[in-house]
Amino acid sequence: MNHPALEIDYDPSDELKLRYELLCQQQPSLRTRDAARALNVPEAELIAACVNDNSFHLDNRPEDLLTALETVGEVLVVTRNETAILEKKGYFKGLTFNTQNGLNTARSNNSGIDLRLLLNSWRYGFLVIEERHIGRNKSLQFFDRKGQAVQKIYMTQNSNEQAFAKIISQFISSQQPTYLDLAPEKASEQLIPERDIKWREVRKNWQEMQSSHDFFQLLIGTKVTRQQAYDNVGRDLAYEILPNALQHLCELAIREQQPLAFAVGNNGAVQFHNGTIQKTNEYGRWFNILNEDFNLHINTHRLTQAWVIRKPHKAGPITSVEFFDDNDHLALQISIERKEGMPEPTQWRELVSQLEPRSLEISALNVNNATVG
Repeated sequence: MNHPALEIDYDPSDELKLRYELLCQQQPSLRTRDAARALNVPEAELIAACVNDNSFHLDNRPEDLLTALETVGEVLVVTRNETAILEKKGYFKGLTFNTQNGLNTARSNNSGIDLRLLLNSWRYGFLVIEERHIGRNKSLQFFDRKGQAVQKIYMTQNSNEQAFAKIISQFISSQQPTYLDLAPEKASEQLIPERDIKWREVRKNWQEMQSSHDFFQLLIGTKVTRQQAYDNVGRDLAYEILPNALQHLCELAIREQQPLAFAVGNNGAVQFHNGTIQKTNEYGRWFNILNEDFNLHINTHRLTQAWVIRKPHKAGPITSVEFFDDNDHLALQISIERKEGMPEPTQWRELVSQLEPRSLEISALNVNNATVG
C-alpha cells in the first residue's frame, strides 16, 4: 500500500535552540556570546533562535530608537571586539546624526557616554531578557549583517522601566523570525604588495595630516593596513613596543595620576572613555580596569602587537599607543585626555617613552624630542 509522504515543517533554529538549552544545562552561567562560539554559530543567529522566549526582534530604525533612549535615563553601554570590552554607564542625550560620503553615523559625547556609531553596519536589533541571580537583565542588542555584535545597551537599577517599556512597545517588530539569512563572509580586498607602494608619498601624506579622518583616507587611498603603514612610514612616526606594555602603561598612569583616553571599537561602533584609572586587577587571561562607572577588560593573551604612533594635528602632534590581536585587528587605542584644540602634555610623551621598544634600534631614538614634520 502506498502512503502519502509526510510533510514535516523543519526549522533549523529548533535544533539550534535545543542544543543551546542543553549547553546551558551543563554551563548555567555561560554568556550568549560564548555559547554561540561553542555552538559555532554567529551570536545573532543564536538569539534569533530563542525569539518569543527571551528575545524579540526590533524594527531596524536605530536613529529613532537611540534618540528615544533619552527618556530611559541611565544605561550601561557595552562596546567590544574579540579582545577588548569597554563598559560605561551614562545617558543618551544630545545625539547627533550625519550622512556624508554614503555613511550614516551617529555621535554622542554627553552625559558620560562618548560613542561614534557607523549605523550602515547595523542590520539586526533585539530586546534580550536574561534571567540572572540578581533578577531579570534587559538589554537592547544590535548586530551587523554577519551576526556579530556591534553595540549592546543594558538597563541598570537606575533606568526608567516605564519609559523603557514604552520604547519597546513602539519598536517591537511585527515580524519575529527564528531564522536569519546572514550575509556570507566577503573576500578581503586585495592589498597592494608593499614593494609597489610609494612609501615616500605615504610619509609625506602622513606628515600633512590635520585630523584622524585624514589618516583613514590615507589608508583607503593606498590600500595598506595600519601595521603596514606603521612599519614603513618611519620610526620617528611609528615604532613597535612589546605587547605586554599595556599593564606597565596603566601602572605608570596610576602612579602619576595621568588621565588617559581609551577607545574600543568594531566595524559598527567605537566607544571612548577619558579619565584616571582607579583600580586594576588580573583574572586569568584578562587584565581589568575597574572604575565606578567604567570598566575595561582586555584578553592580554590575544595581544600580539603594540605600536607607539605620532600623528600630526592642527593643535600639535598626537601620541597614541595601539594594541593589535592575533587576527591583526585593532583591539585597543590609548592616548591622553586633552581639551579640544590644546596640545598634548609633555608628561604623556615622557610616560610613553618609558615603554620598552620591541627592537633595540628604537632604544637609541630620542622619542621625547621626536617631532612630526
